[in-house]
Amino acid sequence: VGSPPLNQSQTIFNCVESPRSDGSLRPSHPFLLITAVIGVLLASLAFFGSARAATLTVDPNTCGSGNYCSIQAAINAAVDGDIIFLAPGSYTERLTIYKPLTLQGQSRAGVLINASSFAGYAIDAQGNHAFVFKSFTLDGPDSDASGNYGLKVAGENATVTIEDVSVIGTGRSGIDLNGLSGGTVRNVSSTGALKGVGIALTDCSNVTLENITTSGNAWGGVAIYTYGRYYTGGSDGISLIGMNSF
Repeated sequence: VGSPPLNQSQTIFNCVESPRSDGSLRPSHPFLLITAVIGVLLASLAFFGSARAATLTVDPNTCGSGNYCSIQAAINAAVDGDIIFLAPGSYTERLTIYKPLTLQGQSRAGVLINASSFAGYAIDAQGNHAFVFKSFTLDGPDSDASGNYGLKVAGENATVTIEDVSVIGTGRSGIDLNGLSGGTVRNVSSTGALKGVGIALTDCSNVTLENITTSGNAWGGVAIYTYGRYYTGGSDGISLIGMNSF
């Protein structure tokens, strides 16, 4: 019985068996191969496109023209991995960050986050995320009431990078790190804690402190604690390098 004839609108894709090195045969189909390659390329483009971080700029002088008026508004709008860039100026805010973000000012001298009139943590970053803080000054809560800390980072598997940051005038400890699995604190100063230390690490591991300056803190410069109530107990792998002054 012969095959039925094909009309001119039909297309035939030939499947040819090509020999393997061991003598067996494998089907070879150019069309399927090209389709597979295109699929891989499209998937790669989608992955790298989604992985690219966006930069959200906060500038009260130009907000309404694409920039944000407040830091917290930009944080709320950001997605995981985004960068919040702070234009020079003073920002009277208390911040909460529960997603992996970078908070970066134009410079330590040029950007002030002023939380002196608020209660609680001036910056509260929580969750098993990667947090980055760079290039700003943080003025913490003036009162020494319980909970009035400066910069808090907490999470069982959280990591943090803090660079070129000054924390001043906090009620309790200036920088309070809890439960971290890794981090770097570099070129940082923490001064003027009314009750507390400049930098506190509780149940943290694999954190490097480099070029740290602390002064005027009621309970000392740097403290390493083991508590185990909120995070796995134990602090390990805490390194102090560079030029430090306590």
